Amino acid sequence: MANDITMQIPIYHSPQSVAPLLDSLKSSGLADHLSKILFVNDASTDNTLEVLQDQKSTHALAEKIEIINLPNNMGRYYVNVEGVKAFDTQHLILTNCRAQFQPGFEKVIAEITLRPGLYSGSLFIDTNQSIYNLHWERLHRLIYKHIFEAYENGPFQITENNMASYLIGATVYLCPTEAYRKTTKLMPPGDVKGDDTTFLKNMMQVCPVFLDGRLAIKWEPRQSLWSYVYHFYERSPNFVEYHVLTKRTFLFGPFLLGLIVSLTTLAALALSPKLGALIIATEVVAIAASTLLIAKSPIEFVKMVWLHTACILFFGFGVLIAFTTQSATRLFTTAPSHTKEEPHE
Repeated sequence: MANDITMQIPIYHSPQSVAPLLDSLKSSGLADHLSKILFVNDASTDNTLEVLQDQKSTHALAEKIEIINLPNNMGRYYVNVEGVKAFDTQHLILTNCRAQFQPGFEKVIAEITLRPGLYSGSLFIDTNQSIYNLHWERLHRLIYKHIFEAYENGPFQITENNMASYLIGATVYLCPTEAYRKTTKLMPPGDVKGDDTTFLKNMMQVCPVFLDGRLAIKWEPRQSLWSYVYHFYERSPNFVEYHVLTKRTFLFGPFLLGLIVSLTTLAALALSPKLGALIIATEVVAIAASTLLIAKSPIEFVKMVWLHTACILFFGFGVLIAFTTQSATRLFTTAPSHTKEEPHE
């Protein structure tokens, strides 16, 4: 396995993540099994490039670190495509710049690289570390309960019959480099800058795709209030494009309910501002109460209720805007619609 795997990390405005990631590769022993650690800087305008260059000069893994600095911001998908052009190892690990690796990861990839296919890994999130970690883990475990179960029950193959429910973007995955290159040729033209779902769907035409919980990384969401909450708004166009307008997955029902409630609220506001305001207040209380669905204790409820309410409001507002604009685009143009760029995770 040694000298046959490149780890590629797209990075954008995340200088604080570089050292922890590299340190975890060193301490876990995984770095010993990598021929190259390739950072692809997506035209960051902060000091991300300077930090990368400093780590390449001073870190214990310096001889394995390589940097590609893109002159223009391209989005995660195109960043990865550019990075794959720079090496010829047999296998590729694509991961998030906020990932941290634990001992034992190298044993899993030693087994997986003997098999054909792409393996999408899971996340370990320390819920005691911050309120953002706690909320992200609890919320996603509720929404994607079946996916968490698939990860926990061993390698689970994604097929045409189940992909609408199980095919989601990956935070870490391992695949043959040639399979990745072949898949890029199947991608549709247009704006697919952050569309992991479309990429993985096309990967299924090249090789099998699996969820494998053994391929796990330690990860954390954004750690400031505004960036964390606003990211829910940023995710809304991808949600509408895939789960509502394209596939109508298991999340279509909740969307439809939310749309009906929103239209009812607007009608009430038009008829009576006081009635509309009362309905809005009731809805906010209901959203706050929905924290009970993800909290495992009264203490967790108290910790998360304000953050959960803000996230749902931001996401709901974004979904309404995205649904309106994307529906109008589909109505008035015959051009194919593709998912807009999702910011780097």
